[in-house]
Amino acid sequence: MAFQTITILILILYSAIIAPPLFKLFVYKMAATMEVIFECESEVISIVYCLLLAIIYVSSLYVCGIKLPRDHPKTVKRRIAAVIIVCIIAPILLLYLGQPTSKDQQVKGLWVWLGMRLDGFLVAATLPLLLTMILFLGPLTMTVIDLYQSNCLFSPNLWFDQDLFSLVFIRNFIVAPISEEFVFRACMLPLLVPCLGALKSIFICPLLFGVAHAHHAIERFRSREQLVNILAGFVFQFTYTTIFGTFCAFIFIRTGHLVGICMCHTFCNFMGFPEFQHIFSYIKPISALVSIMFLVGLGSFIYLLFPLSDPSYYSNSIYTL
Repeated sequence: MAFQTITILILILYSAIIAPPLFKLFVYKMAATMEVIFECESEVISIVYCLLLAIIYVSSLYVCGIKLPRDHPKTVKRRIAAVIIVCIIAPILLLYLGQPTSKDQQVKGLWVWLGMRLDGFLVAATLPLLLTMILFLGPLTMTVIDLYQSNCLFSPNLWFDQDLFSLVFIRNFIVAPISEEFVFRACMLPLLVPCLGALKSIFICPLLFGVAHAHHAIERFRSREQLVNILAGFVFQFTYTTIFGTFCAFIFIRTGHLVGICMCHTFCNFMGFPEFQHIFSYIKPISALVSIMFLVGLGSFIYLLFPLSDPSYYSNSIYTL
């Protein structure tokens, strides 16, 4: 209990160094129903603020001071607690950076900027996920074939390698997707779009997301893996997470919703990176079918990307692209 209290204090002080009057203004703006607008000071400043959010998020994973493996229950518990605290601090920082709305401006509450609203919620929770599943049509086909060949297709309890109630499962498929999308998309894009525009923001925001995953390389270095493998892994993960982050930023701006990108993130964490080499492990008719499904999935994804993310489906008047 004492350790968690210390962690909270460290994170609060960390933010307070950057913005001393943070909490005083937070209380004031809470009284003003949290209605804000984000205006551009400069491109550099907006990127610096986003970099600060990324540093706070990644630092929270190590402020715990635990040197146990990342999947150890103590490590998982404390890191979950840490990122939850960051998810509390991040909107407070945004509330401080935002400007109060005037009568001639379109009024938007902070939570609307963060994509947390009810209008279009059900559509936002389904269509982006459907679009992602279409992209993964090839891997999904391989999953079905593998489950059928192992006689597990009609036994849903055997579909998951992990316990649904384990800490690792909760971290990988609930806490990590929600916290990462909240901080790296919902909290950063309102700061970037006013200065850089929607299109540039879609490509710059994911770079911070990709760099933030460098901490995995640090953990591998601590476990004394070969430097070449660590560098190769970092380049691969940076590329993959940046491309994925670009897609999520695009969906967030097109839909104005947080729930859709969280669902997509959870699905991608479940599926993992497609194992293209696995295609050739099947007999020829099946490998041909799987290859076709990969191409059909990619082609359909490109064709449906803009139609299924039409802002009018999501009652999105927040961002335009």
